[in-house]
Amino acid sequence: MVMEYAPFIVNSATQRAAYGLRFYAGRQHQSPVGQESWHAMSAKMTAWTLAAPQHHGFFPTVYDAERGVWLAGSETPNASASVNPSGYSVGTCAATGVWLLRWYTDLADDSMILPFVRRLGDGLVEMQRADGGFPLSLSSSTLGVVALFLAQLAQATGDSSYARALVRVCATLMAVMDNPDCSAGLALLKAYRLSGDRSHLEKGLRLADELGEMNDGTPAELYAEAYRLTMNQDYALRALAAMRGLRPVADLLHDTDQLDFEALSTWAILEANYPDVLVLS
Repeated sequence: MVMEYAPFIVNSATQRAAYGLRFYAGRQHQSPVGQESWHAMSAKMTAWTLAAPQHHGFFPTVYDAERGVWLAGSETPNASASVNPSGYSVGTCAATGVWLLRWYTDLADDSMILPFVRRLGDGLVEMQRADGGFPLSLSSSTLGVVALFLAQLAQATGDSSYARALVRVCATLMAVMDNPDCSAGLALLKAYRLSGDRSHLEKGLRLADELGEMNDGTPAELYAEAYRLTMNQDYALRALAAMRGLRPVADLLHDTDQLDFEALSTWAILEANYPDVLVLS
């Protein structure tokens, strides 16, 4: 595998790729790297993510296979205010947690995932200020990813401490949001499911409405969630429009030399969670 020859990056992109590979493993048994099945490959990728050592829940994002050591990643403790005292990127950890939770809820009840993501959730709750912010200069996009992670964690565990932290993050997010953001919009819509606070719904829909036309699949899940909550078919049609720039799943599964992991995982999300949107296509 790749980790035998180069640093194996354990971040949200790796876990996102693992999610897409695992979802479609039953349809295509051969991976793009020799005879290893997609199922086994995705399991190894997830195992590497979970092997990262955690410090107050946060973890390094790169494993240097040549030296046998974990690295913090591209950021160092003094390079960015989005890096916590342990030296690890808050946004990267939260985004990786999002994909681990998607694996847990959509694909397999892996007993190692929940303790791992709960430690990260506890680290975020411990770090959070009373006003909902964090003692770091987090961008609105990073806050959106943190909120999305907390929303999924609260839903997966039923733990009210994560739901309360989510509501506080959303209050901060709505105050600082200066441009449309898919993660923030999706987090607010999921927060509405948990809190019933219509301000979360209204702001999430407003962010969805303010997004420009994108046909790279990026906002598809946000539009699909907006459709699910409102049953406004315009959102479903926008979700499908966002997917038009992606290669069809059938092409992706048969062209293993040119795998598009981002497209594969985006299709997988909609198939797993919003099949009612895809049947409209």
